[in-house]
Amino acid sequence: MLVEDNPGDARLIQEMLKVEASKFNLHTYPTLSEAIAAVGTVEPHAVLLDLLLPDSHGLDTLRRMLAACPKTAILVLTGMVDQELGVRAVDEGAQDYLVKGEVDTRLLSRAIRYAVQRKKVEQAEQEQRRFAEALAETARLLTSTLELSDVLDRIMGALKQVVPNDMSNIMLLDRDEMVAVVRRRGYGDDGNGPREEEDLLDLDEIPILKQMLTTRQPLWIENLMLTGDALTPIMYFGLQHGMQAYAGAPIIARGRVLGFLNVYCKEARAYGTVAAGQLLSFAEQAAVGLENARLFQQAAKLAAAEERQRLARDLHDSVSQTLFTTSALAESALRQWEANPARSHELLKDVYRLSQAAQAEMRVLLLELRPHTIASMGLNSLVSQLVKPIHVRRGLDIQVALPEKIHLPARVQTSLYRIVQEALNNIEKHALASRVEICLTVDDAQTVLRITDDGQGFVTLDVREGSMGLGIMNERAQALGGVLSLDSVPGQGTTITVTLDTVALMADEE
Repeated sequence: MLVEDNPGDARLIQEMLKVEASKFNLHTYPTLSEAIAAVGTVEPHAVLLDLLLPDSHGLDTLRRMLAACPKTAILVLTGMVDQELGVRAVDEGAQDYLVKGEVDTRLLSRAIRYAVQRKKVEQAEQEQRRFAEALAETARLLTSTLELSDVLDRIMGALKQVVPNDMSNIMLLDRDEMVAVVRRRGYGDDGNGPREEEDLLDLDEIPILKQMLTTRQPLWIENLMLTGDALTPIMYFGLQHGMQAYAGAPIIARGRVLGFLNVYCKEARAYGTVAAGQLLSFAEQAAVGLENARLFQQAAKLAAAEERQRLARDLHDSVSQTLFTTSALAESALRQWEANPARSHELLKDVYRLSQAAQAEMRVLLLELRPHTIASMGLNSLVSQLVKPIHVRRGLDIQVALPEKIHLPARVQTSLYRIVQEALNNIEKHALASRVEICLTVDDAQTVLRITDDGQGFVTLDVREGSMGLGIMNERAQALGGVLSLDSVPGQGTTITVTLDTVALMADEE
């Protein structure tokens, strides 16, 4: 394209390029507005641009042309006295400048070819840099969450930045080789195309996806209009929405295809080897995020199952047995009601005591079902609920000395509660104690939790690492940056002390 209002200069350049007619197809426009309008139809490979036109002057002419065709190599034409303007134009984004009157056919032809080549290299470098930055940002986003829904949303949001597209979707594959669209963008609200998580598609009916499943490689179609009668659902969805180009890539994690990324563009030949390779690289990042989310879901399910089993054991070991004993005592009381009222009265007292114990046990178990409650309730209330069923069930004298008004970060309170819970569990099962003291002191320097019993004690050197729940308590203390110490003497009881840095705890909360 030549943009030149001077007929003589325009004719001279046209004559020079006639010699190279097999290499150049020249279109001439006398004004910038006419040239920009023509660019809107077909973008040229190069533009020879005079900066002094009837409707535009100086570097603003270049800026407007760059905005209209950013991928085109622009060579500025200057007069003998305007060479400084040409240098400034190169600084603004022109590939080169040529001085009218000093250009011959050979120089002009070579300058155009070199400018086009430099522009291609420049565009490739910019594209590669943009792709690398987008891929790095994608990796950061996908590894910052483990929720599947969030991962899918972030894949969808990043996909357009990594591989420009007008329409896209994510399909996930199940073990029966059925695929479902779990996210989609650009389909509009016309209801055409697969709906998210509603339509299951048989992979055997979609040859493109089947091929990617087999080859583990991306595929692309430069022009959907030229596929003839070989339309598949993938192509049909694109054509329905005015798309002309398609690219797809498998999402592979640990050797298994999890699904597919599909992108469409309204511009034919928008995708080729480079775009397909970029889409595959992005799919590899997406696979990491999806696999992490899948493993997180599995871990959560396993943890939930283990927690249900633990609660079931607790119900059986405590509440169920307590209720069974209560029922037996109540039955015995009824049988002796008339013959031995005094005995019945004593039995009913036991029934009441055990009922209270069962109720207290249930409160503790309900806390386990609502972990957020442990973080929101006061530590005094939490410990009181732990103590009551043990006191009723075992007759232990448990003294609790906690500050009435105490504010601890949620994770600190939860960890201290768990430590007290584990310690009381150990005391009840192993210590043969009659008295327990639980004391918490908090000052500006240290937070100290101390749990003491008067039980049988033991030789600390004989305790295996991690046994009797000590390992769990120690891990919780270390997670808070604290230290757990154990002091026990056979026949004289045991003291567990957890020492924390108050300043560090409060700083973490902020």
